[in-house]
Amino acid sequence: LENAVVIPNAVPPVPKPLRWRYDSNKQSILFVGRFDLHKGGDIAINTFNLVASQNSEVEFYFLGPDRGLSIDGESFTIDNYLAKFIINEDIRKRIHVIGQTDTATVQHYRSKCTITLVTSRYEVFSISMVEALSTGSPVIASHIGGIPEIIKDDFNGRLAEVGNSKMFANIAIDLLEKPEQLLRFSKNAIEDANLKYSPDAVASQTLEYYKKILN
Repeated sequence: LENAVVIPNAVPPVPKPLRWRYDSNKQSILFVGRFDLHKGGDIAINTFNLVASQNSEVEFYFLGPDRGLSIDGESFTIDNYLAKFIINEDIRKRIHVIGQTDTATVQHYRSKCTITLVTSRYEVFSISMVEALSTGSPVIASHIGGIPEIIKDDFNGRLAEVGNSKMFANIAIDLLEKPEQLLRFSKNAIEDANLKYSPDAVASQTLEYYKKILN
């Protein structure tokens, strides 16, 4: 469309006391989304399984509703999936399924978890991911749909091949050993999100578009 422009959804800046903080004493990985094929809840669990097999301390938090998924004709709830595919009992004990929860609780986990996974099999504009970036949470996300327009690889996060749990895990293992890189991603994520996705920035883009059309 000749006169079309892309204006993102607005995500408010996160106050400094609620932003991500690096904790060298406790490493953890966060997933916020549905347990279904679209959001890739299974990919996130598989990723953690691989990370945890090499890191005996890291924990995993799954926040979001259980919508279920089907693999090769077999249906799974999140509990069924964990029982079948997470064989190691120690790893399973480090997986905390919080379920669907309120915004304040999500923000709490975003601020304290070392890394956030966005493992969607398809995504146009991920509000959840931009909220993580606004918090300063270091993100590893699928290279799919609109995500690469938001995440610039090795600047404000990392990109991984969609569905490739091994690639997600390798990136996570590497980042968990590099706090200086996590801190750089966090700083860049906050600045970039505020510049592009704050309500003021989105309002300004909208106003400029209206002016252009009216002229």
